[in-house]
Amino acid sequence: MQRVTQLYVTLRNRPGTLAYLSDLFYQAGMNIQAIMATGSGPKMIVDNPEKGKSILEQNKIPYTTEEVLAFELNNRPGEIARIAKKIASAGVNIDYIYGTANPDQPKGYFIIEVSDVDKVLSLNWGN
Repeated sequence: MQRVTQLYVTLRNRPGTLAYLSDLFYQAGMNIQAIMATGSGPKMIVDNPEKGKSILEQNKIPYTTEEVLAFELNNRPGEIARIAKKIASAGVNIDYIYGTANPDQPKGYFIIEVSDVDKVLSLNWGN
């Protein structure tokens, strides 16, 4: 489990806005590693957050940053429950989680926002 910077971009919910944003990053040679898009705009993990912030500022696109946790989970029943229980037992709230696990792969990749990143990182995550 590692701390990562997530960009939360404020975009109008209309055709082409995500295409425009993702193309800006593509043209800069950046990779979007994870994304969750809602009506208010996407939350995304990019391979170079500082460069991503610069691109957004140059194009006058409003954004904020959030410290979140990125981690891999075994692709089997109960893994999200195990993580959620451990975080809850530490008294930390889970604000949201998103991710994916291809059915043919042994692990999935997830992003989680919690009320206390440092406390979650201090937990023993040995399997």
